[in-house]
Amino acid sequence: RLDALGKAGGDELSKALDKEIESRRAKALESNDVAAMRRFLDFFGDHPAANELRFGLAKRLIEDGSLLEAENLLRRVADSAEGSAALDAGGTLATLLVKHGRGGEAEAYLRRLEQSPADVKNAEGRTGADLFAEL
Repeated sequence: RLDALGKAGGDELSKALDKEIESRRAKALESNDVAAMRRFLDFFGDHPAANELRFGLAKRLIEDGSLLEAENLLRRVADSAEGSAALDAGGTLATLLVKHGRGGEAEAYLRRLEQSPADVKNAEGRTGADLFAEL
């Protein structure tokens, strides 16, 4: 709905909406507060900026032991994002699954890591092949 509103209002309104959404995303991510992150996703989960926050929330939930919710968030990012975001999420998800004895489920994500282009690196500068080798 925000997408339609932005298009109907023209470039100026669209840019203002994106700026406000980005500001709210940054605040929720910086807060490291699970409730604030969930609230952002409730309102803006379909916005392109949501995947970074989704990944941050998943990492926070792993720390808290909320593994099912973290797994679902990681799958969504790994399956819908591109480039480094997909690589980070896929690597984290594969690690989580292997760690908990679910190597069969991790197989598809491990294959993606192994076959990802060498020029795509995650936030730490590692390629999919690097991440695959670590697992």
